[in-house]
Amino acid sequence: MSSTFKQGGPKSKQNIQKEDVVQAVVIADSFNNKFAPLTNSSPEALLNLINVPLLDYTLECLGNSRVQEVILFCCSHADQIKKHIMKSKWKEKSSPMSINIIVSEDCRSLGDAMRDIDAKALIRGDFILLHGDLVSNVQMIPILEWHRKIQKQDKGAVMTVAYSQASPGHKLRSPDEEVVVAIDGASNQILFHQRVGGMKKVSFPLEILLSCDKVEVLHDILDPGIAICSPAIPPLFSDNFDFQSVDDLIKDLLINEEVLSSTLYCHRLRGEYAARVSSPRYYHAISLDIIHRWIFPLVPDCSICHDREPYMYLRHNVYKQKNVTLSKRCTLEEDIALGSGTIVGEGSVLARCSIGQNCRIGSGVHLSDCFIMDNVEIQDGCEVRFSIIASDVILKEGVCLKGNCLLANGVVVESKKILREINLVSSPLLSGKKNDFGDSKDQQLEQLGPKAFVYRPLEDSDSEDEAEVGEVGVKDWSRFHKLEAPPAEEEESDEESEEDSSDEEGLSKDPSPIPDDTSIFFSEVLDSLVRGYDEKLKCENLILEINSSRYAYNVTVKEVNVLVVRSIISIPNAKTEKHGNPAKTENHLSSQQLFQQLKPIVQYFLPILKNYIRNKDAQFDCLHAIEEFAVDSPEFHEIVVKFLHMLYDQDVLGEDAIIKWYSNCASDTREEVKHLHTKLTPFIRWLQEADEESE
Repeated sequence: MSSTFKQGGPKSKQNIQKEDVVQAVVIADSFNNKFAPLTNSSPEALLNLINVPLLDYTLECLGNSRVQEVILFCCSHADQIKKHIMKSKWKEKSSPMSINIIVSEDCRSLGDAMRDIDAKALIRGDFILLHGDLVSNVQMIPILEWHRKIQKQDKGAVMTVAYSQASPGHKLRSPDEEVVVAIDGASNQILFHQRVGGMKKVSFPLEILLSCDKVEVLHDILDPGIAICSPAIPPLFSDNFDFQSVDDLIKDLLINEEVLSSTLYCHRLRGEYAARVSSPRYYHAISLDIIHRWIFPLVPDCSICHDREPYMYLRHNVYKQKNVTLSKRCTLEEDIALGSGTIVGEGSVLARCSIGQNCRIGSGVHLSDCFIMDNVEIQDGCEVRFSIIASDVILKEGVCLKGNCLLANGVVVESKKILREINLVSSPLLSGKKNDFGDSKDQQLEQLGPKAFVYRPLEDSDSEDEAEVGEVGVKDWSRFHKLEAPPAEEEESDEESEEDSSDEEGLSKDPSPIPDDTSIFFSEVLDSLVRGYDEKLKCENLILEINSSRYAYNVTVKEVNVLVVRSIISIPNAKTEKHGNPAKTENHLSSQQLFQQLKPIVQYFLPILKNYIRNKDAQFDCLHAIEEFAVDSPEFHEIVVKFLHMLYDQDVLGEDAIIKWYSNCASDTREEVKHLHTKLTPFIRWLQEADEESE
């Protein structure tokens, strides 16, 4: 389902070919519930940021970059986004940018969105990929031009990822989202990419350091979710159903031999602002950056929304629309945006906050580091800190929000309530309504008042430890804001748990998780091949299964080659054990039986072997697997020459690789390998003689 709202556009820059239309794909959904319950009834893309919907900042950035066509992909609350676009300046005939809205309510990730876009064949060339919560003043055309210049030098360049600069400790950095990237210092090709997420150390493959004369390791960067993509990117998502994010794609492109011909490049933004409003802590930080004019020209006094009154810019970074009523004794300290029709009462003090249109702020109210939408009433004596309050909320006299509070539309908080670290909705029952995270079942909520009910995400609602549930939103704010410190014991326990989780993620010196994952991968591949052979499944489908398992268990290309060959050799014994007599302790085949069964199996799985064993390095991996299996299995040891001859005849193995492997076996001191070396001598001599005759 799609709707096109505008056609045509102006000429792009002179160095962009006239026939090229600059396209951008904007993913309007974040596919998480970090802003719930604010996003239960409206999309995150329309959440107001300094009284302007988030999506308008993204579209304004693209409009300023002379993008001509935007593909806006929506999942939840798509009807509201459509109405917003219809009323926006992008609907006007003079608009230089057309917007094509694509709706798919079943999508649950960026990967699903890209697969849907690929199925609709909407991409005509290189395009800009970003999210609907991006706030940026970046000029996209120069990055696109740089990407196209790289493509002329490297035909395999499929993506350029843009990173902004942010040193450790920067307010827009989160320990959970930090990234380490290694690039070729000469070409800016990405060689290594990893989300570190609290890890204490990162291990780089040695071959990365040896492959380039100069390698740069970047950690002072921030990922704003901007990427220039070639038309090959959507098909890559379609071909790999387990790709759910850009990170999944990058990881696979870097480690997957099948797509090694596809390369990634890094572009570092300098002097430009780009960040995603992906959680409440970033909402706070980016709001203040807008007020401090770091994102010029996207500032309150430069009207982004054509249907909103312009702001007047006053000293101390105070922005005020027309028809704002301020009492004589109220105090506006700094960093404030006031919407039209708002009234501020006697003795109220405001600092670092944004207030929407037609709000009523009573007397003696203290507001700091809070963000208030339209038509909110805050009665006398209230205090609000570090909170986001949606439209049509009423805080009655003496209410105190100490911090980390999200109040959804229509909530009414009764007098004298003191709240902290809480999410409230106005309805006692959420019935079948989906938020951005896909919550869709009914849940009964704890009541604090006639129109105030405690909200928790559905995935946490059944938790036995309510304290832990309450802390889900707390960490999102307290990492950044200087709130009241929790008890020392809790801090220590959090630090210990983070250290424990870091160790579990592979930072400890214990290498045991690697063989466990490899063993699981081997068993899954063997099961898939046995089932595929019994049911005569297509090898193309089995290759997809193997690739999916490889990605899930983070297995290297070398290990994949070895284990696929080992799995194929193991199929006869696996089938014998599966269908054998349970009363017998052993169900081994004889050497002759093993070879008779291996011949049709190898013939059947020849496409899989040739898919993975397709260069000299892969042939050595294959020979290593054969060698190890021959050492472990006396039956296979007896037929190893016949097996090698069969793979040689099928052009899976080349004579050069076999001869070189044979010479390497001579230096192995194991008795089994020495015996294998002796057994192979006649076959190797035959290969050498055949090679001499052909020459």
